[in-house]
Amino acid sequence: MRTQDIPVVEMAGPPRERGWIYGESQRHRIAGILDKWYADIAATHGVEPRRYIADFMAETDFRPAIEEHTPDVMEEVRGLAEGAGVDLEVMLAFNCMDEEWWYGRERLARSGGGRGDDGEHCSALGIAGQAGLPTYVAQTMDIAGWSEGFQVLLDHRDERTGLRSLMFSVAGMVMLNGMNDRGIAVCCNTLLQLERRKDGLPVQFMTRGILAQDSFEKAVAFAETVPHASGQNYTIGAPGRVVSLECSAHRTARYVPGEDPHRVWHTNHPFANDEITRGAGSPLAEGGVMASDNTVERYACLSRRIGSGRVTEESIKATLASRDHPHHPVSRRVEPGAEHVIGFTAGGMIYVLESPPRLELAAGPPCSTEWKSFGFGKTAAVAAE
Repeated sequence: MRTQDIPVVEMAGPPRERGWIYGESQRHRIAGILDKWYADIAATHGVEPRRYIADFMAETDFRPAIEEHTPDVMEEVRGLAEGAGVDLEVMLAFNCMDEEWWYGRERLARSGGGRGDDGEHCSALGIAGQAGLPTYVAQTMDIAGWSEGFQVLLDHRDERTGLRSLMFSVAGMVMLNGMNDRGIAVCCNTLLQLERRKDGLPVQFMTRGILAQDSFEKAVAFAETVPHASGQNYTIGAPGRVVSLECSAHRTARYVPGEDPHRVWHTNHPFANDEITRGAGSPLAEGGVMASDNTVERYACLSRRIGSGRVTEESIKATLASRDHPHHPVSRRVEPGAEHVIGFTAGGMIYVLESPPRLELAAGPPCSTEWKSFGFGKTAAVAAE
């Protein structure tokens, strides 16, 4: 995906209509990415994909939390399914990506069929309080190699709250990360070591709930009080403020890597939250380690590059594009024939929380993808395909 070619979908109207606009305009791309997802399920689990999805939804109970805490987003998913011509249960399952990762690991552990997804996703950071510079919230979004070519930018307008948001995603998902026009931004990365719950709020709905807030305090409160389905790190920022939260099923803990509370970074192992899971599918089960070489090396890279000194937009771009370690770089390319490998950088993003806020986006690995600025000026809606 070249950044200049990324589809920008303008979503407006009531929630169900917003979802329908998204689904109808991206119908063919959603069909394409679902085919890739189905193929990955079959290759990983050796089961018919629709059977696997049905089992996933039957063995979890996320919908009550979604309906309670993010009802408008659930309505969007209904409209999204209708517009794309996709079964609602499939669309909802597709929007529970992190939850399917740990569910898949548990399923494989029970059957003795392998390990599944390793949880080595994303490198995130937040920088505030530098004299003369805005607040930055940034990350590499590392997901499956089969997501390449399906990246999308959502220009979302909530007429009820008056909030407008820019959200990076892939076709068919309601959000991966984003910012709103009040200067609230959220990025996230997986923490598979932390306890999960089958009736909590899934990650993509959690990020949408955070972004639906109009102040830093409300955004943080949402993340700290709503029950989490998955272990996850959330980096939340607003002008002059950043926080890094390690969230698990029953606990949320703030993490500051150094002495400066205005400077945070994270990869995929917990530091502050001790609600660790050792059940089936846990990275710690059967002699596993809390932190793999992959997450440790990426964390060390962030520490070296943005842990001290003055951090600018250009130095953040260089950090997100870095390949300091030959085997565990921050910016990860998908190699030919490696579509089933998790760990491809589907995009790099820097949310620059100045007035007005803007997004610097590389719609692919920043080491080989150009950057482009996006703001809250008028954008053209994507025509139906």
